[in-house]
Amino acid sequence: MACLGSHFAITAEMAEQLTRDWPSDYTNACARLEDMQSQFYSLHAEEWVERTGKAWDGIHRSLTDGKLELGRSPRHLCILGATERYFIRRDGGQLEYIVNILDPASVRRVADAIRSIDRAGLLQGYEGIDPDSFYARYAMSEQDFEYTWEHFQSLQAFFERAAIAGRWVVFRVDQ
Repeated sequence: MACLGSHFAITAEMAEQLTRDWPSDYTNACARLEDMQSQFYSLHAEEWVERTGKAWDGIHRSLTDGKLELGRSPRHLCILGATERYFIRRDGGQLEYIVNILDPASVRRVADAIRSIDRAGLLQGYEGIDPDSFYARYAMSEQDFEYTWEHFQSLQAFFERAAIAGRWVVFRVDQ
């Protein structure tokens, strides 16, 4: 898989359909996620999709403690979130999709937390990425930071729009 991330700002009705009795088995969890994905074009046309590509990883690490870990802070919630509740694993346990679902109150917390982060602030976080991580060894560069910064700016605006509209936000990335 490509490890390309996307954020979707969805309505309360869509969130209810997505989260209701979240299936624990791989096949049904994938089908539930594909239902949301089938609405991609209409959400995209309405500007409720923000593609972060591979920048999601650098953004998360730059916003948090330099590691790819879950956490409860608004900065953690922006990408990975606080729980693996909606992660989709194959029957053997291998991670297939990372899925993070935020309610409107959490979306507002994220928007407020990331709004004032400027280029220098993101760069400071980027430079704090764990030097022993796979990401630091194989991805970090000036070009990667520019890519990360570009996507982060779009993500700031996306979260602000979603917060104002009272939308839920779903982050999804395939592994």
